Parts: sequence; structure tokens; C-alpha cells
Amino acid sequence: MGLVGEVRGVDRTDIRVLESTKLGFKKVIMPAANVQAVPSLQGIEIKGVSNLIEAIRSC
Repeated sequence: MGLVGEVRGVDRTDIRVLESTKLGFKKVIMPAANVQAVPSLQGIEIKGVSNLIEAIRSC
């Protein structure tokens, strides 16, 4: 998260999403810049956002 509300990319998003599924999460809101790095997984919705407003609206 940046100072003006932008959502910045993070490392190892594929591993983070896999761990989320193991913990039972059904939806992941993540930086839009990282969505392409994550494989499609059944049972989990992946939503890429660019700023805080988009993240709140995705909930």
C-alpha cells in the first residue's frame, strides 16, 4: 500500500494464494500487477485491484 492508496505488487504471490486456499479462504484480493503470476485455482476467486477504493468495493 502506498501513501496515496495505490496497491503495490508483492513477491511470491503464487505461494501466498496457495497457502490461503489451505487455510480455507474463498476470495483473495491482491495487487492487479500480480494476478498474472498466479495460476487458476478451483474454489477460490482472485480479484486484482490497483487502489484502496477498488479493494473496498471488492469485499
